[in-house]
Amino acid sequence: MSWENALLSALLTILGGFIAGLTGLLVEWWRERRELRRRHLMDIKERCLKPLLEELHDLRRSFGVGERTRLSSLEVRRSLESDVGRWWELFSFRGRVDSLLYEDLRNHFPELYKELEGLESWVRAKYPEFLRATLRLLELIEGDSEFKAFEERFRKGFVNEVSSYPHDAIVFLALGLDKSYWPNVYSYIRPALGEVTRLGAKFYESAEARDARGLMGEAMAKVDECIRGVREATLKAKLKGRCRYLR
Repeated sequence: MSWENALLSALLTILGGFIAGLTGLLVEWWRERRELRRRHLMDIKERCLKPLLEELHDLRRSFGVGERTRLSSLEVRRSLESDVGRWWELFSFRGRVDSLLYEDLRNHFPELYKELEGLESWVRAKYPEFLRATLRLLELIEGDSEFKAFEERFRKGFVNEVSSYPHDAIVFLALGLDKSYWPNVYSYIRPALGEVTRLGAKFYESAEARDARGLMGEAMAKVDECIRGVREATLKAKLKGRCRYLR
């Protein structure tokens, strides 16, 4: 073998080793990056998306009514007039989930982040309006002479004369709430179902009920859209986008 061939062979050997080493480094770097993205996605899911889903369901209940809801005008008025407990004024998901990972959603799930931000603003602006609309409906029902007469007649046949079930049933019907959401109340008022249904229909047609239903429906639609977005995000197997945690 001539010295030229020997030199070429040595150079090729060195080059082959260099390429093999560089390839190994690149493969290891790629594996580390993939593992980093996997761990970051899991952090987002566990510390942000999962608690976000719980918060959204809680928020949905805030705009809903049911057997556990205090439906009297007195309770709603207290919420509006109280100096404390006005949670909607500063409502934000940042204080309810990991704030850093919540902000990081804008890098990896920008559409979801935009929807959540829009929901926050809507709640701060519209929740008191929803309470006021509900209050107007309750005052309409509670001040109605026909309702008062019915309530008095109905209670006379029962031991528990302070039950709010007749009142609640009519409110539920005025808000268009299916009886599956208030089965205990439904069973209680069943002996007078015909009159309850008639009164519920009467108040259902009122402007007060339409306003309350409209805000409730709008809230449910916005919350449900965010719930859908969060659920879709939790199913993602790969993390898109870049952020400072992946450098």
